[in-house]
Amino acid sequence: MINKYSDKFEINTALKLSYFLGQIGTETQRLNKLQETTCYKSKDRIKEIFGKIYYCDLFEGYEASWDECGEGHPKQCTPKLAKITSDLVVKDKYVCSPLLIDYTYSCRMGNGTPASGDGSKFLGKGFIHLTGKGQFENISNLWNADPDNVNNKKDFAGKDINEITDNIDVAIRASMYYWKDNELNTLVKPDMKDSQIDKVGAIVNGTNPPNSPDDRRKFTKKAYSILIK
Repeated sequence: MINKYSDKFEINTALKLSYFLGQIGTETQRLNKLQETTCYKSKDRIKEIFGKIYYCDLFEGYEASWDECGEGHPKQCTPKLAKITSDLVVKDKYVCSPLLIDYTYSCRMGNGTPASGDGSKFLGKGFIHLTGKGQFENISNLWNADPDNVNNKKDFAGKDINEITDNIDVAIRASMYYWKDNELNTLVKPDMKDSQIDKVGAIVNGTNPPNSPDDRRKFTKKAYSILIK
């Protein structure tokens, strides 16, 4: 499937393909999961990943409005949470629940308030794990601007959202539009330095440094060792 579109998106050398495979392999847990989970069963794990003062409603004793946003985050709590401490306990309602993602992914990435449900609707999907309503809208625009799709328009932020996970052809093309739009081929370097792979990973993952950097490096280098033979 990748080879079918590799020339179109210029992911057509062993080096470029290795970087691409290293990223999508990590994002999808070895190409096994085209959708991020909403089920975090451990309160300690929730606290470790999402324990920030602007996600104060996660914790017992703190309440935030689900109908308002702050500045790029949910509304601050009453009382105000000033520091993450060892005694904070995650509320039961956030354990293995889409409410966790509705809350922590709200008010950013093009998503609305926690009450909008945008967080869990536009959680990571596809080979790149597109995240946030803004990314789904952008991929729709890129797809629809391509003359090859003149008779195959898509609304990934609306009626066609499930195609990002259920249609492998659509999913791989969507990831390639993302790759091209972010000019990730320009970051591909033949020396395979960890720092360079991390730069690509930071853009794909939206976090700097990216999550699971060891896997991104390992998968990229392993793919290259196979493809150059």
